[in-house]
Amino acid sequence: MDTDVEQYIKAHHKEDVHRLALQLRGNVNANYILRQIDGLQRLRHKVPLWAKISGIQFPQHLSIEQCSSEATAIYKYEVAKRLLPDGGRFVDLTGGFGIDFYFIAHNFDQTVYVERDAELCRLAKNNFSLLGLNDVDIHCSDASAYITDMAHTDLVFIDPARRSDVGRKVVRISDCSPDIRSLFPTLKKKANFIMIKLSPMLDITTAIHEIPGISEVHVVGNASECKELLIICPGSVNETFYKNTTARIFCHDEQASYSFFTEEEKHVKAVYATQIEAYLYDPSPTVMKSGALRLLTSWYSVKKVSTHSHLYTSDTFCESFPGRKFRIISARGFSKQELSHFKNTQANLAVRGFPDTTENLKKRLKIKDGGDVYIFACQDIKGKKLLIEAKKVV
Repeated sequence: MDTDVEQYIKAHHKEDVHRLALQLRGNVNANYILRQIDGLQRLRHKVPLWAKISGIQFPQHLSIEQCSSEATAIYKYEVAKRLLPDGGRFVDLTGGFGIDFYFIAHNFDQTVYVERDAELCRLAKNNFSLLGLNDVDIHCSDASAYITDMAHTDLVFIDPARRSDVGRKVVRISDCSPDIRSLFPTLKKKANFIMIKLSPMLDITTAIHEIPGISEVHVVGNASECKELLIICPGSVNETFYKNTTARIFCHDEQASYSFFTEEEKHVKAVYATQIEAYLYDPSPTVMKSGALRLLTSWYSVKKVSTHSHLYTSDTFCESFPGRKFRIISARGFSKQELSHFKNTQANLAVRGFPDTTENLKKRLKIKDGGDVYIFACQDIKGKKLLIEAKKVV
């Protein structure tokens, strides 16, 4: 691309893309310019390390939307480093924009990027060189075709596309492309470890049931969202690496970093509250997804409000609890007189293990959305309906 185009991108990279599209109407380079500016703006927040490098080229919007963030890619690198401290050979069968590949590859001596889209392969060659990742073996190939003659590999990474033929998001493993289950027998024979990225919406129990031999499940996200479900399977020659026959669940976000076996959660005796105390805790989405909801009462100085609410309370403040934290204003029952307390107030209503919907309760309570007050509708351990009024602890 000529110098004038690159200078235009540099001069306008912080401007509104829609407004620039109007200015560039009729320009033969408009699509390229807008794609570069849009990609740079998205990458600045998602992968700041790449955004600092001049000359990075961007694919279509969807590839950037689907790529991992810098934080989740670094987490994968750390998992790979723990599994294979001596590195070796790494193959990414679904290279895409290359964010995951770039970070994981830093642990390995031999790296192979496989991608069926020729445009993405071209961009990968340009970008990896600018980023100082040299000697990458790039293959424009379908994953199922490549693994037929694939040499033995220490780690294989695969991130199947979670879009249907008409572009809709899919969750089930069987709906993703490529079909992991059909590739799995070959991958088990040819790789020491297999790392698979799946939809954060997928049920963990379903994943363990559908993919044989899972040894680790990683739930990765931030304080407000579960971002990824990552599973690890040892290859046939490496299955003795794990002494346990059940999968270990790992949970990682900005506030939580722990692991446990599902049997531990199943058999632990949770501590339940006999009354609502001074503080209330709402676990982060990542913690909720991991399923360690009874174990939280043994890891932290909190008590569970009820079996199904997944809210916690304590008399003294637990700063380390992984989730939102509130100071309780009041805890009321569901009598007509108690409900009248909330009439015409402004609050943020949430339902937790409560036999009604948020919308129905808003109408019944006659409250307006917003403000700094939160109301949690739940039940206590005896099944009594509660409305807990609280404010966030910042």
